[in-house]
Amino acid sequence: FRSGEETYDGGTLPEVECVAPYIKRKGYATYDYIYYIENQNSSGIQHQVWWMQEDNLYEGGGGYGPPSVELNDNLKTLFKGKNNLSEEDTKKLNKAYDEMRKKCLYEFIDNYLRQNDVQLRNINMNPNYGGQAGINNLGDLTFWNSENINSENLSHEWIHLFQKEYHNMTLFGDDVGMMEFEVALIQDILMFIEVGGNINKALYSWACFAMGKYEHQKAYENWLKEMTNNGTRYPSSIDTNKFLFFSNVFGDVSIPYNKNRGYIYGNAAYGTSAIQALFNQANRHCNK
Repeated sequence: FRSGEETYDGGTLPEVECVAPYIKRKGYATYDYIYYIENQNSSGIQHQVWWMQEDNLYEGGGGYGPPSVELNDNLKTLFKGKNNLSEEDTKKLNKAYDEMRKKCLYEFIDNYLRQNDVQLRNINMNPNYGGQAGINNLGDLTFWNSENINSENLSHEWIHLFQKEYHNMTLFGDDVGMMEFEVALIQDILMFIEVGGNINKALYSWACFAMGKYEHQKAYENWLKEMTNNGTRYPSSIDTNKFLFFSNVFGDVSIPYNKNRGYIYGNAAYGTSAIQALFNQANRHCNK
């Protein structure tokens, strides 16, 4: 709360000016803080209030001051809230973003998001986060730790942002399972093209290969060959029936997005419009 604003119990804080020295530590500023204790609904919750430079408030303690290393201009157009990363992690994010954009499809996605004025919020680090990285419904990008700030995780989240914008979603809802399969399929297609259609040169495990049934594995490989003309181009069409079939296979074999955890697959209403539009538009962008 700022001095003079209404507090939880209806009172106001007095006009107070505090000046405190700070020290430099690991590239960001560590500030002294003041705190007050306020009885919120008789709970006696203690609120720790950080009084930062330029009258910025960071509530709850443990926060870093604004890094002197800034996000690059493109990221600034997307994220309108606070960058709560350290200077070193901000550098890593800028580098990961630049690396992601070197791949033409992700360059297209990034341009698409900014051209459609997608507005995101804060960038955070949370050691208690349940995954490597993610963007929530509020538009907050969160990393589990510094090691997870990389182009691979950004690429994954940028596809989700494309899906959400393309489908005009306000929330990531019941289609999360289908969206995760679609991301996996897109990345498999890109990898298949990158290795020239040679499955043995893959740099990671394929979305639908860890299923223990060779007939499905071979069918998936054949589908990738069919869509990409043996790994030579982006798909010109996506077979809806195969898309739905392999989404169910993905739901059976995926650990984090398994059907047993409540994720829904085989949803014809979700369809193939997003993945088809992505490859069609990216093909025009990448072959100008």
